[in-house]
Amino acid sequence: MIETIFVIVIISIVAATGAFVFRPHRLYNDTQWVLMQIRKARFEGIAIEHRKFGSGEIEDPLGLGCIVLDNDGIISKSRKGGAKYEMKAKIVGESAGRKICFDHLGRACEGNYSNPIDSIVSVTLNYGERNRSIVIFPVSGYAIIKHH
Repeated sequence: MIETIFVIVIISIVAATGAFVFRPHRLYNDTQWVLMQIRKARFEGIAIEHRKFGSGEIEDPLGLGCIVLDNDGIISKSRKGGAKYEMKAKIVGESAGRKICFDHLGRACEGNYSNPIDSIVSVTLNYGERNRSIVIFPVSGYAIIKHH
């Protein structure tokens, strides 16, 4: 009987230690998810010529190639593609709420396809007390995770 109690205590200690060590990497997963949605918007922008044939007018009723950099914008962008993912981290900072569109060359533009961004856009995700950032480069529109 005493041996059984000791075995149960040891198993409980090991299980508690394992549960503490094996915490989900929510911030990392959310950062990867947001990065994927930004890259998806860039590829959509590259795939479509947004100007009407023979004129300089921009035509894009579906908003392909655009993404709003906040939780609602990212989630709605992903749901249009049929994905179901629940973000735990929050997008914070000066880039939160910005609408970024990518033109047919993959360049990042502010709000539409004709206003190219001339500086790096940093998207910061916060979960608890930790932050991670995604950087969108202006000329190429390429996005990467910034390692702190």
